[in-house]
Amino acid sequence: MKKRLKVLIILIAILLLIIGIIVFVVVKKNSNSNTEPQRIIEEIPDDLEAEEASLNHTVHYAPYRNEYYAVKSCIDNFFGYYMKDVDTGINGAVEVDNRDVMMAMLDKEYIDYRKITKENVTKKLDTINRMTIEINDMYVVQVHVNINVYFVYMTFYDKINNVTQDYVIEVKYDNLNKTFKVLLQDFVKEKYGNLKVGQELDFSDLQSIEKNQFNVFKFNNITDDQYLYDLFSNIKYDLMYNPKKAYESLDEEYEKKKFGSIENFKKFIRNNYASIMGMQAQGGQRTEEEGYTQYIISDSHDNYFIIKETTPMKYKLSLDSYTIYPQEFKDKYDSSNEQAKVALNIQNIIRAINQKDTKYVYSKLADSFKSNKFPTEDKFNRFINENLGSFYSVEFKKFRHEGNVYIYDIVLKDNKNQKTKKMQIIMTLFENRGYKISFSMQ
Repeated sequence: MKKRLKVLIILIAILLLIIGIIVFVVVKKNSNSNTEPQRIIEEIPDDLEAEEASLNHTVHYAPYRNEYYAVKSCIDNFFGYYMKDVDTGINGAVEVDNRDVMMAMLDKEYIDYRKITKENVTKKLDTINRMTIEINDMYVVQVHVNINVYFVYMTFYDKINNVTQDYVIEVKYDNLNKTFKVLLQDFVKEKYGNLKVGQELDFSDLQSIEKNQFNVFKFNNITDDQYLYDLFSNIKYDLMYNPKKAYESLDEEYEKKKFGSIENFKKFIRNNYASIMGMQAQGGQRTEEEGYTQYIISDSHDNYFIIKETTPMKYKLSLDSYTIYPQEFKDKYDSSNEQAKVALNIQNIIRAINQKDTKYVYSKLADSFKSNKFPTEDKFNRFINENLGSFYSVEFKKFRHEGNVYIYDIVLKDNKNQKTKKMQIIMTLFENRGYKISFSMQ
């Protein structure tokens, strides 16, 4: 009996051992299948293939705000070291060997092209004094999902010596590694000539950009507030230092109606230069229109700037809201009662006086009043210069009307010396937002 029990125990132990081995093998197999490293994918996934297929291998304007700022930061970084005193080797507060920095940022293709070494880099590169950089155009060729090549046309400004210099630079940009390399103007002009939108370029050999200590950039999300501030600063800078570019940025219809020539535009800048220097952005709004983004920015002088942008910092500009009404102003005017319409028109008159735009104000004078008081525009100009030659804000007082003639008593406050002038505006309203005025002053 004892012998049989002993045999039975042995058999049970063997059975349990076999079951345990089987369970271990199964678990191990499942564990291996779950933790086995994935095989390297030999073919590009369908969605990535589609993204590669959608890449634009032709030259086109850089379409995105954040990439514009990222590329600009690469350029600023490079020229921050390039525009320096070669003898000191000082950049900012940190002592560095600028030769190492430039060699780290220059693309190998450019280094080979100019036969540059650390020892000769400062002799090989043209001397560029420290100047302000303004980007005029930014083009891009999409090479791979993570690689873009940018061609940036810009202007260097030496405000002290009133010197400008046009320049073009190529920036190879790796969005995956957040790295970049640059190629300078002599190479770009020799290899590509005058680049045109739609031109196809081949960068098939460019797969990635290796990281080093100095060629890394940071990608930031630019807010509307920051962009509006920068956009306004760009407009102000052009008005002050690059009137030719500012003139070329004007909306075509607006330019013909307000100026008609670059000479008249430059006269406008001379007449308003002090005001332009002091203007500051106060607020703005953004709307998406068909084919462009519209920004309306108000400034500290109660002016409105109408900007129609197609790509970042590429826009057509109107310097006021009264020469050609934007749709938002039309809607506001059309939905207003007569008193509000008269007030809106008076505000436009005062804005035009502040901008020394006597041509606009003269065009709004009632015919009989014009004939009796100011038969010529020169006479009216002299009157404005002698009596309303400062910068004014308006305060509305008493309003009344006699039939279809509206009368508004207003007070003009000189923003410089706080003196006031009383005026009475007499206005007749017409269809399509037209109006004529006469006035008296005390």
